[in-house]
Amino acid sequence: MNQIRVYIRLATLLVAVWMVNAAAPIQLQVPSCLPANVVKRFGWQTPTSGIAGQSFLQQPPANVILESDGWASANLTGYVAAMLLNDVMGVNVTLMQYPGSRNSYVRPSTGEVQVNVEIWPKQSLYTQYVTQDGTDADFGLLGYVGKISWYINTAVANANPNIIMDSWRSFSQQAVLNLLPPVGSTPLKRNAKGDLLCTSAAGYNFCGTDGYFTPPQCQGALRSQCREFWHPDPSYSQGQNEQRIVTLGLKLVVAYVGYDEIQTLFAACAGQSATACVGYWWKPEVLPSIADLTTVNLPPYTATCFSQFDYNKVGQVGNSLSCDWPIIALMKLGQASLGTTAPQVTMLLKSISFSDIDINLMLADYAQHGSDTIGAACRWLTANQNGWQSWIPKTPPGYLRSLDQISPGEAVAIVVLILAALLLALVISLLVCLYKLRLAPLVIAQAPPFIAAIAVGVLFIGLDVILETLTPTSAVCTLQTWAMYLGGFLVLGSIFIKTIRIRLIFGNQKLRKMNLKTARALAVLGGIMTMAILLLVAWTLTAQPMPSTSIVSDTTFTYSCDTSDSMASKVITLLLFVSLSVLFVSDVVLGFQVRNVDTMYNESKYIANATYAILIAAAIALPVARLGVHFRVNYMVKNLLTEIAAFTVVGMLVARPLVEAYVAEKQKENPSVFTPQLRMVRGSRANRKSIAGRVFGAASPTESKLNLDDAVIAGQGFAIQNQFGIFRPWTQVDLVLVQQPAPAILIVPADKSFQGRVFTAHVSASLPPEATQSSVPGTFLLTFRAKLFLVQAQDASGAQMWVEAINKCFTHANLRARKNTESRGAASGENFSQPGSIKESNNMISDANASEKQLSPK
Repeated sequence: MNQIRVYIRLATLLVAVWMVNAAAPIQLQVPSCLPANVVKRFGWQTPTSGIAGQSFLQQPPANVILESDGWASANLTGYVAAMLLNDVMGVNVTLMQYPGSRNSYVRPSTGEVQVNVEIWPKQSLYTQYVTQDGTDADFGLLGYVGKISWYINTAVANANPNIIMDSWRSFSQQAVLNLLPPVGSTPLKRNAKGDLLCTSAAGYNFCGTDGYFTPPQCQGALRSQCREFWHPDPSYSQGQNEQRIVTLGLKLVVAYVGYDEIQTLFAACAGQSATACVGYWWKPEVLPSIADLTTVNLPPYTATCFSQFDYNKVGQVGNSLSCDWPIIALMKLGQASLGTTAPQVTMLLKSISFSDIDINLMLADYAQHGSDTIGAACRWLTANQNGWQSWIPKTPPGYLRSLDQISPGEAVAIVVLILAALLLALVISLLVCLYKLRLAPLVIAQAPPFIAAIAVGVLFIGLDVILETLTPTSAVCTLQTWAMYLGGFLVLGSIFIKTIRIRLIFGNQKLRKMNLKTARALAVLGGIMTMAILLLVAWTLTAQPMPSTSIVSDTTFTYSCDTSDSMASKVITLLLFVSLSVLFVSDVVLGFQVRNVDTMYNESKYIANATYAILIAAAIALPVARLGVHFRVNYMVKNLLTEIAAFTVVGMLVARPLVEAYVAEKQKENPSVFTPQLRMVRGSRANRKSIAGRVFGAASPTESKLNLDDAVIAGQGFAIQNQFGIFRPWTQVDLVLVQQPAPAILIVPADKSFQGRVFTAHVSASLPPEATQSSVPGTFLLTFRAKLFLVQAQDASGAQMWVEAINKCFTHANLRARKNTESRGAASGENFSQPGSIKESNNMISDANASEKQLSPK
């Protein structure tokens, strides 16, 4: 029964390995073995489960080709290595199986394979490829040992106790030889091409034409006295068996019967007691453990013995090998460059080590389960996690990164989104108000189409901020760029038109003749937007916006928007950026030039301040983006600064004119609403008086009639209110009109709340509308350049007299100042024909020596 079981096991084994030896090499499949919960803890593989929505970024896995030679122990250890690399580290493993060990040192050196996990070392080859050439690398010992031996069936030895069967000398005795099969009784193995295994054409110069190795002592007539020695393949221990037979003078002829056939032959012979068989095999292997075979004792191994052997000179004079094989510590051999290209893979392969018990357990499992190499390797891995987990190297920095991105629920995003929502709500509300106040004179004077364009541009900018909080996709990246550029071109284009109009109106006299009406200005803005849209369409078609990964740290990454690397994409992107930048720089320069121009509603100052806000935001955000700071810092700085700049632009260029228009309309409907109460002004109406004299304050406190020819006319306790702006408080001042020797008007605060001012030109006065006169009696309008104030004098007659006095006083001074302004413009190559011109604004009213001076509150 035992012999039958041996036959069954070997028959199954032979079916499994037949294909291995039918062609060389063949690629073996490496199935998954280890469960995810085991693999996950090592950190090499992308988790398949975990936090919902979490993503991971893994470096591209290495590609490794492993060699497994055509015997069970090599297959088992090869599969164990391949499964660890594949399952735990995610390496793309190719497992190639070769029928024998021939060229096992050559293949790693040429790159045909990269690692052979089980190598039976040969000193000469090791010296050549590892020590001298350096193309192969020693990956360390495999752990268990190997021993090649000659085997004879134990049953015949037991049946013939008087004959020594387990010594090499026995194979010179006729009694033993008579038990062995005659030469030619066993079929020789042929390869897939039909050729015998041992031929000179195959590179074995010791082989005969008949496919045998026949030693000198068995040649010719002596052949009939010799017997067969079974050998699986001439590449196994090449030439060693052959030279040993020659040196020891044994009457044996080597028959190369094949790897699978020799196991069948030994299995059949093992139970025979009447006949004997002798052949070559090794441990660790399945055959010695399942077939009852006895080792043949050869002369003990010595290094000197093996040093006298040359496999290229088998059978030649001077070549000798008479001793046994040594016990060999099996090793791993790899391609030297693998340590550089895949260092962690190399670390794992160098760490692999099996004990004799490990390999024997796998071999036993392999035999018991019908030569199931994959199953035996997987079962060993599953049962011995504590044994191999120390082989797994740590992941290198940055190998596996988890997704880190802005979440709408985190603090910085909440702040940004709330501000964006407030910005959008404010802009939409202002657009509604703009529609309702579109016919208000104050709104019309500040070009409502451009106010609307700025508001819509800020809407796009707010949308861009919201889109930047979302996870990037192709659609989000496209919309974000469109929103950013459309908003930028609308806001900056509208500011450009406004500043150009101010410059043309208050600047060069020749340019002033240009007809830049609202319709033409809108056409210019339309041209700017058409260019922007065409560039954006071209950008979308060429850039192909898409999300891409950006490395944050060794453990995290994030997604950001990216574009293709095509030349067309780069050119269009550059054109978009340069176009917007040129528009922005133009706005900054023009805004600086017109910053102090006295327009009716001080719009130039607000335009300049709005451009400064954008400039400050860009000056901070752009360097931060280029410095490679953490993406959260970049997100926070960029979006918060964008929102601050957007609120500033909306407040100064959209909300301000609308609120001023609303206040003006309400005052027109009900002027008494804004009538100052006596308690708001320091002193009572009785304290307001006009006095005439050459010294300020020298007149009698009683009311006296003004003399328009007096050198100095003074008014005490007057109330004054700025007619532009959202907040219009009344302030108590003393008003002094100096007519000689040079015209000037002084405004001196009664409560030191602001510095006093003196104006020497560009001053005029007029009576207010009747509604204002009835609601706030005794008032007149005082104009300094484009500043307009409502002044409350003692009574209506006093107000009339002040109007006449001021206009009489400044008639010639205003004309002279205008001519001086024009002459300064001509000297610099420009014609300035308006008070408050751009060139003149650089010396705004020439503060200290022209038309306005600041006085001490005293």
